Amino acid sequence: ERPDDEELHALLGIVLAREGHYNDALPEFIFGQGSAQYEKDGIYEHANALRYLGRGHEAAELRLSRLVTESGEDDDLRIYTEAARDLRYAGDTAGAKALLDEVMALYPGAVLPIAVYGDILLDEGDVDGAYWHLFLANRITKNSPQVQILRVRLMLAEGDLDGAMLVLNKLRRSYQRNEQIAALRAEALLMSGDPDTALAYLSLKRWARRGEPQLL
Repeated sequence: ERPDDEELHALLGIVLAREGHYNDALPEFIFGQGSAQYEKDGIYEHANALRYLGRGHEAAELRLSRLVTESGEDDDLRIYTEAARDLRYAGDTAGAKALLDEVMALYPGAVLPIAVYGDILLDEGDVDGAYWHLFLANRITKNSPQVQILRVRLMLAEGDLDGAMLVLNKLRRSYQRNEQIAALRAEALLMSGDPDTALAYLSLKRWARRGEPQLL
């Protein structure tokens, strides 16, 4: 009925991206560019779709283009760290770390980029470096979910399943819809030899029609 409605195209793209239909979402975002809905939520989901399709450099470029329009430290931190995650998904850990170095220089008291940097070091197998960044992040705050995610990943890497499950069970009560935490909990259950509980947890209604690759 309204094939040229930019708002509707942007909304459809957002829904398709959140369900994991990334290829189908991309043309909707193209048609939805310039709409208020695209500017509000569409760009974020558009970048996510590009990230999960293996086009992380394009995703990072799209996110970073928002730096000229967003204002405030929280917005900038979110843009920089998500762009670093885009590069991480693309396998460009050097680029991701360089971007995080830049944002840590701009905002030395921010915990999020420190924790994400530690996450990337752990991806590379640098356990000592990851522990150092966990220490640095803990000096700022221990309450950030990203700091706790890094802590759990290190516990799993060291084989401390009981300690990891203790932290994850606390986190899932506070962050019931956090996909990273859910995926880590399922992974911990698998590692402890309990695939049935892991599958039951991932089969909860809250994760239905969610296309985040870690959950899938």
